[in-house]
Amino acid sequence: MVFGSYPDALQLTGATIVRFANTFLDAFKTKDFVLIAIFIWDDSKATRYALFQQQNDQTVCCPLYTNLALES
Repeated sequence: MVFGSYPDALQLTGATIVRFANTFLDAFKTKDFVLIAIFIWDDSKATRYALFQQQNDQTVCCPLYTNLALES
């Protein structure tokens, strides 16, 4: 499996989980499942994403929240 970058793979995997939860899990049939995904880079910076679906839409939204510098 080849992706453009690791964050792309993180978002693709996260989108799959969100769509699965909203489609097959009764607790989330109203599409209120939100997945927070955090990618930690080699330089100890982290990028955080929130993945979710809006009502009556199959698209998974993925806004970039922030880039964080991790303290050691």
